[in-house]
Amino acid sequence: DPPSWASLGRDGVEVMLVCGDYPAPAQDWAAYFRVDNVDTLHAEAVQRGAHIASGLVDKPYKCREFEARMPDGRLIAFGQSI
Repeated sequence: DPPSWASLGRDGVEVMLVCGDYPAPAQDWAAYFRVDNVDTLHAEAVQRGAHIASGLVDKPYKCREFEARMPDGRLIAFGQSI
């Protein structure tokens, strides 16, 4: 089977890409971005009218994250290690 998940990082930026049958909860994400301050990003996204699909949640895998829906309907997630 081809890979269905990849994490790419450079110069302090990390992007996770997911496709295919990767296990939940990431199966619906088109991309996952690890950021330095997810609370500030979430507040800015809400203020600018982004379609927020989930509020800020602390996950068992030690990330605080939220999801947004892109215009084509796919989800992208933003998270920060906690």
